[in-house]
Amino acid sequence: MRLAQEFVKAQLLTPFQAMSILNAKWRGLRIGDYSILQGLSHGGMGEIYVARDATSETRRAIKALKVGLRGNQRSAGRFCLEALTLAKLNHPNVIRYINHGWVTEALCPFPFLVTEFVQAPNLFELMAIRRRLPWRQACDITMQAALGLHHAHRRGFVHQDMKPGNLLVSVLGVVKVIDFGLAHYLGSDQTIHQRFGFLKSSRVGTMRYSAPEQLDSVARIAPSADVYALGATLLYALTGKALPADLPNDPGLAAVKILRSVRSDVPHAVEQILRCTLARSPRNRLQSAGQVAQRLEPLSARFPVEVNFDTLLKAREKARRDSKTCSPTISLAESEAAASEILGQNSTQSMARAYVDTTYQTPRSMAVATASTGKMPLFGRDG
Repeated sequence: MRLAQEFVKAQLLTPFQAMSILNAKWRGLRIGDYSILQGLSHGGMGEIYVARDATSETRRAIKALKVGLRGNQRSAGRFCLEALTLAKLNHPNVIRYINHGWVTEALCPFPFLVTEFVQAPNLFELMAIRRRLPWRQACDITMQAALGLHHAHRRGFVHQDMKPGNLLVSVLGVVKVIDFGLAHYLGSDQTIHQRFGFLKSSRVGTMRYSAPEQLDSVARIAPSADVYALGATLLYALTGKALPADLPNDPGLAAVKILRSVRSDVPHAVEQILRCTLARSPRNRLQSAGQVAQRLEPLSARFPVEVNFDTLLKAREKARRDSKTCSPTISLAESEAAASEILGQNSTQSMARAYVDTTYQTPRSMAVATASTGKMPLFGRDG
């Protein structure tokens, strides 16, 4: 232990590397040509790390399939489809692909994906920190997300899991859409259809952000599902609230009522965008993410974002450790109470519910681990 501390003090090892060596997990400190420096985030399918490229010394983000999913054909297929999706996208509002590959020397081979490293909170974390954003900033964040998604749609990919946790907001206010792990391909490349066709039966997404048709096993998934999710994300960016789990007959009207109950400074034009994106029927929504961006552009303004990223990483790691010890029998009320404690004394019940639904892609009866209140919220799921 003392030797490890000396190596950390001399900056020969990061604290993460030292702890991994002490726990006999040193084999996982290198993936391909990348040295793992520290944990970054974790999600339903992957563990994400900050890594250093041995050839350029550049810091990257590297995502590896979770240990418990290695050997699962469907999970590996989803992971590889995400890598292929990002490889075919090139847009300033989509996380930038670097490369991907397989670790074959492991006991159970697994895929990994390397992207640019963006030192930024996601929108859900940003809202928990700021409590309220200027409405023009909320519009700008959603507009940038719409531009990134429109680029993906033009190349045949539907995200299917657009939500606040899958938007990074950089210090300059630039948005990056992340986590295409649930992407659906609609393009004409038959090679992709043949390779990943077995995944088409999935009806996936995150409750409160998924379009109604994503819950229908017969309905065709189209870019309009992402348009709906953009509307739900805009509502959250404006209010810190999500649509109710029991979806109303008119989600757009429900969103406007939520907005009006929280703030009065948002112009009618924004309400109209909520109505046009959150229509229950895809036919009644704006017809593309590009149209969403066009409607939002004159209402948007860019704001810088300042967050102590080291503190955020520590908070994410604590959330990860706590989630491993949670009880599967904890009640909904208990899980929301724990989320309220995590979010701080000023949190509302709706914020706590949003935390449970957005952070954990499991039924809300599953626990969020009780954590002591801190200066930073404890989030970590990015997919």
